[in-house]
Amino acid sequence: MSLAADYAAHLARQDQAVQDFVDVLERERDVLAGRPVAYAALASLTETKSGQAEALESLERARRELADNARADSDASDAELAEQLGCGELWARMSARVAHARNQNAINGVAINTRLDHTEARLNFLRRNASGSLYAANGQRSPSTGAGRLRGGA
Repeated sequence: MSLAADYAAHLARQDQAVQDFVDVLERERDVLAGRPVAYAALASLTETKSGQAEALESLERARRELADNARADSDASDAELAEQLGCGELWARMSARVAHARNQNAINGVAINTRLDHTEARLNFLRRNASGSLYAANGQRSPSTGAGRLRGGA
């Protein structure tokens, strides 16, 4: 195979890997939007996403190596090199997918941080306003809670 064909084939594999990553990010977005959040599904997606991110990094390192070999003494940008090798359209499509993936990952990160902040605020409220513990450190009902009643409640 020629260098141009090798580069095009690699870009096609990398483009598919980016699309697969976007698909996981979109499933993660949907899980985060659910009420209640399906935490088991979210954990599974996080694991999948992590593995895919590692694979994408590996593909990008290999692409850079191919690009460096193709450039030789040229200082062409990645987009210019792809155009010279006859795969400018593929490069543009993959670049757009990468931008979409970055954007969706950032949005998901904001959603996760918002949920964490909300949970932390709820916990802080409970810590500040709990009038006593329902259970003692040994896991038994605390004698101070009365016969199944919370303090101050009816």
